[in-house]
Amino acid sequence: MAFRCLRRFWKQLFVIAVPLIFLPLPLLIATKPACCAYVIAVMGVFWLSEVVPMAVVSLLPVILLPLLGVQTSKDVCRNYFKDSVMLFVGSLIVAVAVEESNLHKRMALRVLMLVGSKPRWLMLGFMCISGFLSMWMSNTATTAMITPITEAVVLELFKRKRNGGSTVSAITTAAVSPGSVTGHYLKASAAKSARTSYAMSSLSLNPLLLNGDTHSERDLEHAGYDNVALDEKSAGDAEAGVKRPAEPFSIKDLTPDELHIAKGLVLCVAYAANIGGTATLTGTLPNIVFKGQIDVLYGPATGVNFATFLLYSLPGTVLTLFAAFLWMQWVFIAKCTCRRNRNRNTALEDEDNLRNSVALSQTIRDKYAELGPMGFGETSVLCLFIALVASWMFRSPQFVPGWEIFFPKGYVTDATPAILISFLFFIWPSRLWSSKTDQETTGKVQSAPTILTWKSMKRKFPWDVFLLLGGAIALADGTQASGLTEWLKDQMHHFSVLPPWAIVIVISLLIATVTEFASNGAIATIFLPVLAKLAEVSDVNPLYFMIPATIACSFAFMLPVATPPNAIAFGCGYVKVWDMIKAGAMLNIIAIFLLVVNVHTMGVWVFDLLNKPEWLLAAANGDLSRSAYNLTRGH
Repeated sequence: MAFRCLRRFWKQLFVIAVPLIFLPLPLLIATKPACCAYVIAVMGVFWLSEVVPMAVVSLLPVILLPLLGVQTSKDVCRNYFKDSVMLFVGSLIVAVAVEESNLHKRMALRVLMLVGSKPRWLMLGFMCISGFLSMWMSNTATTAMITPITEAVVLELFKRKRNGGSTVSAITTAAVSPGSVTGHYLKASAAKSARTSYAMSSLSLNPLLLNGDTHSERDLEHAGYDNVALDEKSAGDAEAGVKRPAEPFSIKDLTPDELHIAKGLVLCVAYAANIGGTATLTGTLPNIVFKGQIDVLYGPATGVNFATFLLYSLPGTVLTLFAAFLWMQWVFIAKCTCRRNRNRNTALEDEDNLRNSVALSQTIRDKYAELGPMGFGETSVLCLFIALVASWMFRSPQFVPGWEIFFPKGYVTDATPAILISFLFFIWPSRLWSSKTDQETTGKVQSAPTILTWKSMKRKFPWDVFLLLGGAIALADGTQASGLTEWLKDQMHHFSVLPPWAIVIVISLLIATVTEFASNGAIATIFLPVLAKLAEVSDVNPLYFMIPATIACSFAFMLPVATPPNAIAFGCGYVKVWDMIKAGAMLNIIAIFLLVVNVHTMGVWVFDLLNKPEWLLAAANGDLSRSAYNLTRGH
């Protein structure tokens, strides 16, 4: 009975036990740094275990820091709406607008039309789409939008005619029920030893799978596979030679080699989203956590903004994406292709493959044609998006004066244009003229609908990420205000014996390993303040340690729990943990190698990482002033 109660209420007991375990820190040591360390320890365990929702854990600084005398409630709460938080909010609203306008769908289908229908080029196309979109949108949202399209293309690519006889040369047309991924296939009576050939179909991709609103794991896992019941008489009819519609073609009907390729295509979307998010400050949570913490620790003089971060990170991101493509196509496509080439019946196989390729290409073109020409709303979203990126790039590009010089120094940041463009989405019309349906229904001209409504914004905006980012910045500010960062700095002198380049490699490998088991946002929050002080002890630029650590937080390719994109790929049902480990282990090593190379090339050029900056001395003087101020107040 007691054991059953423990199993039933273990989460509640865990939440009670963790604060009690760390309670000696504030009770026995009773200093501000110890109290702040207590808050970090409790939040770190809750974040890593995810027993409590991470967004809820992010609210604990508002409770614990004032109660323990580290900061006032007013000082803690203002961290939840810092400049970097508003930058992230603006980028998320833009992502919602892109999704509402279906601009992402048009881009995806257009790229697929360009790359062709061979598996290796489809993989390249999907990785380009996913990587590019995740630069500007949440990598989770990107994966959730692209994965269903990938699954539909996989089924369309490999569907076969269930026939024991000869190859059917004509395209088979069948009725499609709403929500099925493929059409019905005919069974013909023939010798069991005959080869099953590819069948062509004029059917379109599943509208459900191409719907940007379909983001749930259940939809990703089951859409299109379970909606047509099997006919109990089909087996007997097949033996009797009666042609009847068969069950819909699904993943379970793929050959082992085809299934292997399908796994690679799905995984490449998740991996590309993880990699693509590292290119911009707003691309993934660790990047924006880094921006928030670097501003708290050293102020805006570091020169880290959207333009400089993109200039540094983009070459490394492109190289990593290309290296990932080469590795993934070798693991999942090249070996299967070699086996098929050795065992294939060349004449019939080439004919079937050609038909299948033509049918898939036509299907993609048909779906693109269904979108019609770009409307006013879609064009407006694209133009506003380009305007936002341009304003970010040219606000303060460092090598030339930016447009911020027309305003008082320090008053305008990257958050300003982000919120301006977000505001415009709520007032800009999605179409210029009212439709005939509106006029016939009401008898008068309706007001023009806007690109975004608050209803759609509430439905799609990831509020949990917003709170998590605020909690991370509040925690960083608490460590600074309490003096914990200075205490950590004093404890790290023995690490300074290592050469800085070796520390960069160790940091990158360590964080890439740890983030396989925990949220990358939590890892960035915990490690970045420590690494900043380690850099000060080692007498190097703090960005030299913090930037590779931030990027490494996104290099988690081996386990489903590592990142939400990994979990979405795993949730498809046919990707196994071993598949991810097999592909992700070497990909981690490749990504870390390219990261270290990029830090010592682009990082040195953009941020002068190998020299100690002047702003570090200014920040140190600020810390001394703050410490003296606290002493005069009796702290």
